[in-house]
Formats: sequence, C-alpha cells, structure tokens
Amino acid sequence: MDNTTTCLCITGGSGFIGTTAMQWALDNFETVVNFDIRPPKILKHQPFWKYVDIRDKEQFTSALEAFRPTHILHLAAMTGMDIEDMSFFDANTVGVQNLLEASKHLSNLERILFTSSL
Repeated sequence: MDNTTTCLCITGGSGFIGTTAMQWALDNFETVVNFDIRPPKILKHQPFWKYVDIRDKEQFTSALEAFRPTHILHLAAMTGMDIEDMSFFDANTVGVQNLLEASKHLSNLERILFTSSL
C-alpha cells in the first residue's frame, strides 16, 4: 500500500446507518473494511465484512493493526431504552476505549470520526 491509498475502516458497518455508510465508502474509496459482530444485510458488502467485536480489546486491536486504516468511521454502538443491565452498552463505552487505545499504535491513521446514537 502506498501513502496515497485511503484505507477506511467502518465499525458497525452492518447496522442501520452503517449499511448506507458502507455503500458510500465502497463507491468512493479504494480500500474498505466493515468490522461488526453481525454480517452485512446487503450481500455485495459481504466480502468487505470481518467479524470483529470491538468490546474484545485484543481481537479489535489485532484487526486494526492488520488492516492499517488511514481513516476510521466509528458507528458501532448499541441502542435501546429501559435497559437495566448497563453492560448491554459495553460497545458504547468499552468499545470506544478500546478504539482510542488501539489508535495510538496505528501509524497510518489520519482521522477518526466518532458517532453516537445515545
């Protein structure tokens, strides 16, 4: 990979917003990957999907280091109301912490865009 190649990692690319983001990314970028615990809803997105749980620090860090993104669009999150077990939202807390820690070691990384649904 040369320095001019944009490598975009989308976390949560199989979700509601992620599906649209993946299509936009595939139409506009050379190298794209979707890290999600769920497979894509659109069959043609399947080759770009990798099962990665952002709550698993070791797996997530390893996957990011292997892909070497220049850009990350962070969409992965859980949504819900009246949830009593706060661990349900670990993707929103632990996942973000894991992303921040892993990003320190990504020498090609130029930008991260964080989003939140809650």
